[in-house]
Amino acid sequence: MENVGQDGKYLDLNFFTFFAYSAPIALINLILTWLILGSLHLGFRRQQSNSSPENSNSNSTVRLGDVKGNDVTSQHSNEDLGVSSLVAERQMRVALMRKYEELGQMGFHQWGVLVLLALAVCLWLTREPQIFPGWFSLFSKGHLKIGDSTVAIAILLIMFIIPQNLAYFQPDFEGSSKSLLTWSYIQQHFPWDVIFIVGGGLAISDGAGSSGLSQWLGQELMGLESLSKPVILLVLLVTISVFTEVMSNAATISLITPILIALSKRLDFHPLYLTLPGAIACQYAFMLPTSNPPNAIVFSAGEMKIWDMAKVGILLNFVCVSVLYVMNISWGEYVLFNYSTYSYSSSNSTSF
Repeated sequence: MENVGQDGKYLDLNFFTFFAYSAPIALINLILTWLILGSLHLGFRRQQSNSSPENSNSNSTVRLGDVKGNDVTSQHSNEDLGVSSLVAERQMRVALMRKYEELGQMGFHQWGVLVLLALAVCLWLTREPQIFPGWFSLFSKGHLKIGDSTVAIAILLIMFIIPQNLAYFQPDFEGSSKSLLTWSYIQQHFPWDVIFIVGGGLAISDGAGSSGLSQWLGQELMGLESLSKPVILLVLLVTISVFTEVMSNAATISLITPILIALSKRLDFHPLYLTLPGAIACQYAFMLPTSNPPNAIVFSAGEMKIWDMAKVGILLNFVCVSVLYVMNISWGEYVLFNYSTYSYSSSNSTSF
C-alpha cells in the first residue's frame, strides 16, 4: 500500500471512511453528554425519587405529622418550582410550534436545495468507499482527478443554474426567475471570515512543514518511543485537549497535524493512528468560554460563571477523550484502517 495517494491524500482516508470512523464516536459521545448534563442539571434521579409513590406517601405522612414551618415552606417552594417548570415548558412548546408554522410549507426552492445537498452527500460517500467500487472507478485515474471539492463545486454550479420557480419550466411562463442560489445572496450571507480562518490554518500548516518546524518538533518528541503505542496515543490526546482549551480549533489542528505526521513517520506508526484522533480531539473544548464561539455564546446568554462551565467541561473532556481513545484502538485498528499492517515505502520515507 502506498503512503500518499492522490494530491497528497492517504489512500485509506476519504469522505466515507472518515464518516465511518467519526460517526460512532460522535453518537456515543452525544448520548453520554446527554446523560451527564441531564443528571447534573435536570436531576433525573431526583425526579424519579420524588415521583415514586412510596416517597410521595411518606412525604405526605411526615408533613401531616411531625414537620413544622420550615418543612412546609420547603414543600411550597418545591411545588412552585415544579409549576414554574411546567409553565416554562408549555410556553417553549407553544413558541416552537408558532415558529414552525411561520415557516410554511416547503416549495420548489427548498426541495431543490435539499435534493442537491443529499446528492452531494451521496456522491461524497460513494466516490471511493473502499468496501465496494465507487463511481470514481468509472474515470481514468491517470487522466482525470476528481476529489470531494469537485463534487462541491459541481453542485454549487447547478444551484446557480436551476431556477427557484417551478413554473419557469412551463411553456406559458413569462418573465424571469432567480436561480436557487444567487451571487447577491452569497455576498450578503456568506461567512467570509471562515475562508480566512481555514486559509490561515492551512498556511500555518504548510509553513510549519516548509520551515522544518514540524520535523524538528517530531524529532524532539522521539523520547516517547520508549512508551507503547496506546500510551503515546493517550498522552497526545490529553495534551491536545488541553491545548485546544486556550487556542482556537483551527490553530490547534493546523499546528499539531504536521507535527503528528512527522512523529508518526519517525516512530513508524500509521500516519492516521495519531493524526486522525488528534484532529478530532481538537474539537473537545468544553471548559472555557474562550475555547470556541459556541462556548462564548452560551456563557454570555446563560449568565454563567467560569467555574460552572469548567467543572462540567472537564468531565465532558474526560469522557469524550476516553471514548475517542478506545474507539481508535478498537474500531479504527481492527475494522477500518488496520494500523499495525502499515509500512513506509522507500519512495516516501524521506518526506511527506
